[in-house]
Amino acid sequence: MIRPYTADDGRYLGAMLATEGYKPDEMGFASHETWVYDDGEIKGFFTYRFSHGLPYIVHFCVNRSHRGMWVGKNLINKFMHEVRDYDEALINVPLIRTDIQRIVEGYFKTTPYAIKDGYAFYKVEVGNGKYKSL
Repeated sequence: MIRPYTADDGRYLGAMLATEGYKPDEMGFASHETWVYDDGEIKGFFTYRFSHGLPYIVHFCVNRSHRGMWVGKNLINKFMHEVRDYDEALINVPLIRTDIQRIVEGYFKTTPYAIKDGYAFYKVEVGNGKYKSL
């Protein structure tokens, strides 16, 4: 089940991001819209906010012990459902995360519109029925 974030999720999400190398001051899940994949155990989550009038993914994380297409795909579909009233969304991926770049490029059938300061910047199509039904 994918559900909205609650304060009780904070320590789990923080631990997941810490495992990925994030520092506490780089974690924005408590201050922005966050959805959690939880089926009795938190398997992943995404956080988004708005930047330049478009949805922007702040965090997208799947617990390392649950990585595979199923959890990530369900989280992507939920994100697309949440932002379905917009035509596009923004995603920035650290260049060192080639695995995430492959997922973004494969799922959204796109390439970066810019590469700068160690990040690949993507503008992806999300609205007008492009998401798969949940």
